Amino acid sequence: MSTSSFYKYSPVYQDNTLDKEYSIVNLLNDQVTFSTRKNFNDLFDSKINLIKPTRKELKDLSRQLKTSKRTAFKNAFFGDDWKLKIKKFEKSIDKLFDDYLYYCVTNKNDSNLMWSHYASSHKGFCIEWDSNKIKAEEVKYQSQIPNFNLLDLMKTHVGLGDDAKVGLDIWQALRTKLDEWKYESEYRFQLNKANEHLIIKREEHFALVKCQPDWIKSIIWGCRTTERTKNYIKENLHFDVNFKQATESLSSIVITDEK
Repeated sequence: MSTSSFYKYSPVYQDNTLDKEYSIVNLLNDQVTFSTRKNFNDLFDSKINLIKPTRKELKDLSRQLKTSKRTAFKNAFFGDDWKLKIKKFEKSIDKLFDDYLYYCVTNKNDSNLMWSHYASSHKGFCIEWDSNKIKAEEVKYQSQIPNFNLLDLMKTHVGLGDDAKVGLDIWQALRTKLDEWKYESEYRFQLNKANEHLIIKREEHFALVKCQPDWIKSIIWGCRTTERTKNYIKENLHFDVNFKQATESLSSIVITDEK
């Protein structure tokens, strides 16, 4: 599904300490927070059921290898402790997935639930991003966490797998959530190696990443955003941007240009 804009709901907890509100600090300093899956509020978000190969599958793969690679493969995955070796490989892959960084957005700016859950019950604001600048991809929702065969990764390591397909399968698995979160209509932007130079600060479960002001199309005030919050942002923002207002209308939220 194509969309011209992506949206990031942002909280404001106390308007008497606005200089310490991380969402405002990020906005004013041209930075965003990318998170690892360990930083997500949903325990099952990006969780993958890694399926271990059987002894027979390992032997079948080994037979396809040239002598030089076969010896290294057997040393890595065979022997009396082969199950422990597979477990160690599984943990290394799981750790690799834990290190991936994502910026999560949505294609909805009028979701009452999103305003309530992620923008301090409408006291925060929402950033409208240009989808031509933020190349986020749609999250898939399903009833169970996805499966992924470790054997497919092993094949790529020994030159027998389809690297591109395996990479796409992993990326799809890492942007899969359970059906109960479908209301978020989430998209996910992964920070790849080409963009690592934009990292300002890296912590264990998140990173601050540099962004450009012209990636932002507008800032949308929540229904309860205080005048103090609005004025503080307007006075300290160093670039021009459109401002919009969310308002309550019967049973829905309506977004209009600020008057």
